[in-house]
Amino acid sequence: MDDYLAWFLDVSHWHWFALAVALGGLEMLSMSFFLIFPSLAAGLVGLIVYVEPGIDWRVQVLIFAVLSVVTTMLGRSWFRKLRAVEAPMTVNIRSQTYTGRRVRLGEAIENGQGRIQLDDTWWTARSLDKATIAAGALVEIADADGATLIVQAVVE
Repeated sequence: MDDYLAWFLDVSHWHWFALAVALGGLEMLSMSFFLIFPSLAAGLVGLIVYVEPGIDWRVQVLIFAVLSVVTTMLGRSWFRKLRAVEAPMTVNIRSQTYTGRRVRLGEAIENGQGRIQLDDTWWTARSLDKATIAAGALVEIADADGATLIVQAVVE
């Protein structure tokens, strides 16, 4: 029994590298982007223990805990900045995919309200400046507000 306890208390850099690999493997299975940071921290502790092997196991665990928190906070803020740079998702927002498209009006838009046909679907439309636009006029879809397309007349 004492041999097992001694094995756990005599933590070497290989223990930390094994923990880093195990956490990395769990991260690959879960795809949560949460375990990658403690995995990185375990690898860093393994490097620290490799350079300075005389560190007590309690200090090693403390270093791991602090590095886990630090790497998680830094990684999450980095991912947040990365997501802010990405273009907004419009794949499942069909009305947003029509922005910039030009079509001819099948029906007039009166007092800023009307309907517009795109492909096989009729959409509620609103003119950008609340103007009346005659049937047959060329309009450009400027924006979308839910299922309402906001259009503006294009001068030909």
